[in-house]
Amino acid sequence: MSTSHKLNIKADQVLSYDIATCHSTDEIVSSIRDCITSLGGKDEPFIIFMDEGLPEAHRKIFLSTLEEQDIRFSLTLVPGDEDNKTLEYVLKVVDQLNAASAKRRSTPPIVIGGGVVLDVVGMAASIYRRGIPFIRIPTTLLAMVDVGVAAKTAVNHLGYRNRLGTFHPAVLTVIFQGYLDTLPVEHISNGLGEIFKLALIKDRVLFDLISEHGNTLLSNPGKSTDETDEIIIRSLEGMAVELESNLWESELKRVVDFGHTFGPLVEMSFVPDLFHGKAVALDCLLSLLISANRGMLEEVDVESVFEVAKKLGLADHHPGFDDVDLLWRSVEDATLHRNGHQNLPLMTGIGCSTFIQDLTKAEVAKASAQLGSRLRSPGVS
Repeated sequence: MSTSHKLNIKADQVLSYDIATCHSTDEIVSSIRDCITSLGGKDEPFIIFMDEGLPEAHRKIFLSTLEEQDIRFSLTLVPGDEDNKTLEYVLKVVDQLNAASAKRRSTPPIVIGGGVVLDVVGMAASIYRRGIPFIRIPTTLLAMVDVGVAAKTAVNHLGYRNRLGTFHPAVLTVIFQGYLDTLPVEHISNGLGEIFKLALIKDRVLFDLISEHGNTLLSNPGKSTDETDEIIIRSLEGMAVELESNLWESELKRVVDFGHTFGPLVEMSFVPDLFHGKAVALDCLLSLLISANRGMLEEVDVESVFEVAKKLGLADHHPGFDDVDLLWRSVEDATLHRNGHQNLPLMTGIGCSTFIQDLTKAEVAKASAQLGSRLRSPGVS
């Protein structure tokens, strides 16, 4: 009788990717050229996927700067609305990569736009030829501080947010605050929702910065100041620190899951009316009240957080957060995602946190009622 054998293959994957802040379109294009050169790229055409919602002025400057620096490209416009964040659209992008004869290394696609477009093209790059490098340029505040740092790509499926996805970071992400100058205030507030989350759960200094200078981003988002630069860079660095030590999510207790337990199903139930950053902020406020009800948080901190939320345009009541059954279904789905454990991050102070495993539906119901009462009152919303 032959002897059974067992082979074990073990390999370590070294991963490195860059996030660069720039102050002009010339700097953006120079960073792209340097990246392409590092990948062995030469005088070959590249495919650019551009968010069709990017304002004409930014579009023209970016494309003309590429032409001035003799970078050849073909251009494909991609819709940036949430309805197109689907596997079907990812496969359309794959078809375009194939038609453009994109190579395994030296002709990375370049994607410029909001978070939906970055996710869709990033996921296409992750599965085309089993993965090719890509370059991303986020043009919304939310995309800069959230998708722009992440190693993940994702699309929605079966009514769930980001149900399908891959780990495949862009080889280069370029952040340029100038792209924010044409965004409506509600989209800046949307991005501040993710910054607000980071501040509450891990960074008191960032909380103080957005409390004092968040209005500057809201009123003049395209203007770079020392304070707005610090807000954005501190957000990028804070997220990067959390991700780098747990990039593949082998540890499912993640403080950056704060703000992402109660809101995902609410958000998907109200697309496109409820923005992601607004849903995150409301999730944070609900979580804050759960902490306070458990005696984990001082009332002075609760009032301070609600006041900052109001300043940033994040304290608007939404009926989805009154639906306790929907909120609890979101908790149950998050628990499945965390391998059967709630792993619910809760604040113990501004910038401090812990995890709990014993949240009850009754607690959610109580906090939901409190949240609705606060946000409906004239002093808050």
